[in-house]
Parts: sequence; structure tokens; C-alpha cells
Amino acid sequence: MARHRERGAVLVLVVLSLLALIGIAGLALDTAHVLLNKARLQSALDAAALAAAKVLDQTASTAQADTAANSVFTLNLAQYPELQNAVGAGLTLATQYSSTLTPFSPGTTPALFVQASITGFTTTMSLSTVLGIASINVAGSAVAGPSPTIQQACNVMPIMMCASGAAPPPLFGYAVDQVVGLNEVPSSGAAATNLAPGNYNLLDLGSTGAGVVQTNLAGSYNSCATIGQSVLTNPGVAAGPVEQGVNTRFNQYPGGLSPTDYPPDVINSIGNQTSLTCTNGDCSTGVLQGGALVTNAGQLTFNWSNYTALLPSGPYDTCH
Repeated sequence: MARHRERGAVLVLVVLSLLALIGIAGLALDTAHVLLNKARLQSALDAAALAAAKVLDQTASTAQADTAANSVFTLNLAQYPELQNAVGAGLTLATQYSSTLTPFSPGTTPALFVQASITGFTTTMSLSTVLGIASINVAGSAVAGPSPTIQQACNVMPIMMCASGAAPPPLFGYAVDQVVGLNEVPSSGAAATNLAPGNYNLLDLGSTGAGVVQTNLAGSYNSCATIGQSVLTNPGVAAGPVEQGVNTRFNQYPGGLSPTDYPPDVINSIGNQTSLTCTNGDCSTGVLQGGALVTNAGQLTFNWSNYTALLPSGPYDTCH
């Protein structure tokens, strides 16, 4: 009889040991699963916060920033079926805005920083249920804001642009992606009261003279300019050197300039664009656009007509 009782005790110990082993193994597997989901969600939150901050910086609209955040967040979750299904089961993205980063104060204005966070996501456990752990709630957040102010600019061209009236920094009256035409006449009259006569808005960068303007326009100036730094202007027509320097970017090398020293801009190199000769809108040689040969000027995404239509029609603004 004693032997039978001992056998029963061993069986109980074996069962309890198996349950403990299953629970420990399940806890390890389920914890890894939770951490994986959290990492995926955090990546999606980081991308959503950055997208919202970019749009907010460009538009100052929290509504547009919300749209950008939700769009990027959804796209990032699309590759993970479990997380994508959770969206329909209560997983939501929340965005808040603050005028300060530390502390982050939701609702304060102007809105400069965005916080993206999630609520309503629960990871269901598998083997860990033997330990009484049915699920684990997963949370996360990310904060993003505007980029720091640019302190210096590199790859500078020797061309000066005037502020639009008394418009403040950082754009001085201009708009992002705005097309601005180079002045074809010297700055003179009421529109250039702060400039000397005969000034074509050219700059002395590194040295003086029309030859330096030529090579700087071709891309020879390799120093940086600090914000707030004073730069001398380079008066005089210099029409030939300016034309020669600019033409190198279109794979044309007059004036003794070399493609070895001044390679053309990528989008204008022979591998990307051929010469475009048009008569009444028909282009005999064509131009590569998006990998396709375009033979009609009207089909170009951006052509001379687009360029001239975007040029300012009024007088040039005064430089400050």
C-alpha cells in the first residue's frame, strides 16, 4: 500500500513540474511576442510623429498633421496582419500638440511639437494562460518637432536673392518649391535702392572677378556660409562668364571649362536628358522624362511655358 501512495505523489509532482515548465516556456515565448509587437508599433509611431511634425512645420495646420500621421501609421501597420486586424478591434492613434517640448503641454499654442500615441491594443497570450496571464496591454508614444534652425549653408551659388519687401525669416516672403527667375537686367531704380548701379546680384565668394563667378556658378566654391555673415557683391555685367558657368550644369562647356572639373547636374546629364529642339511644340530629338522619351513640349512635366508662367510679373523687391 505504501508503494501505491508514493507512485501517486510522484505523478502529482510530474504534473506540477510540467505545468511550471510550460508556463515558463510560454512566458518566454509570449513575452518575445509582446516585445516584437511593441517594437513594430513604436516604429510606426515614430514614423507617424515625424510625418505629422513635417506637415505641421510646413502648414501650421494640426488637421493636416493629423491626416499625415494617420496615413503613415496605417501604411506601416499594413505589413503586419496582427496589428492591422487590431485597428478594427479598437487600436487607435491619438495625436496631441504642444508649444513646448519640455514639458510637453497638450493643447498649448502655437502648436510646434506633436505626440503620437496608441490606445486599445492588447496582445493575447498563448502558453502563458496556464499561469493565469490571458493578455498584456501594449502602449507607446513618440514625440517629434521642427528641425533646428540652419546655422550655415554649403554648396553656395554666387547669386543674391532679395527679401520680398519686409517679410521676416526664414523664407523672407518666398514659398517652399517656388520657382524664381534670375534677373536679366541690372538692379536699378526704385526696386534696388540699397544696391549700387550696375549690380547684377552677383556675389564675391572666395575671391573677386568675373572668372571666379564663372567657376563658382559651375560648382567650384566648396566652403560654407554662416547665417548672418556679410558677403560682398560683385558689380559688373559678367554676362559671358555667368552664361558659361551656368551652362556647365547643362553639359555645355564653353570658356575653357572642363566636364572633368565641373560635371553636369545629374538630372541634366546625357544619361538622363538629351538635347531638346522644338518647332511649334514638336521636339525632334526628345527628352527623357521618368525613363520615357517625350517628343512633345506640351507633355513635359515642367517646360519653358511653366517656367515663364511662374516668373514674377512685378518689379524686383528691395534688398535689405
